Amino acid sequence: MKAFAAFFGLLLLGLAAIAAFAWPAYELLTPTFDVKFHRVASRIGMLVLLVGFLLVARRMAVGDRASRGYGLPRAAFLREAAIGLLLGVATMLPIAGAMIALDLRELRPGTSLDAATLGALGLEGLLRGIAVALIEETFLRGAMHTAIAREAGARAAVLLTALVYAATHFIGRHRIPPDQLGPGSGLELLGGSLAAFGDPLAIAAAFLSLAAV
Repeated sequence: MKAFAAFFGLLLLGLAAIAAFAWPAYELLTPTFDVKFHRVASRIGMLVLLVGFLLVARRMAVGDRASRGYGLPRAAFLREAAIGLLLGVATMLPIAGAMIALDLRELRPGTSLDAATLGALGLEGLLRGIAVALIEETFLRGAMHTAIAREAGARAAVLLTALVYAATHFIGRHRIPPDQLGPGSGLELLGGSLAAFGDPLAIAAAFLSLAAV
């Protein structure tokens, strides 16, 4: 399945770029800029993904608005986006509240839940959520879904993009102390970020839940 292989290969290429180029880029930047290693690595991965996405999307003829998931007229698109936002808030707020009440999530020390703090957190969450959604959905359920559906049908597109979507949620945040950084840190960072896949049974329930969503 060429379409799936091309887009999945892009993800692997982005990860490989982190392993190969994170340390040289960090070494090049640190004499002039105060940057964190994991941020340099993530930006490299994102840049490689962006360039690769543009090339693959053009080659597979999925670079137009409709193929990327933006084919609705503006009024209809904004209406659907607003409905989706309201449904998201309505379903996630009770869950977030329950998790805090049951101590499954802990607030940062010194955080007070006053109106100003809640407003700032809400705005930050909204902006981050929209940014992540635009990137994620344009790649997965826009161009990737369209390319697979044309080649193998809608069912295959739904299944394969769901599996990739679920997998991306287990790429963890790994940090390496500055005094332990070295030429092999890119590979170490990649290994730490993918550590969850080393124990598939431990993530199976969450993986299947995300795939179903």
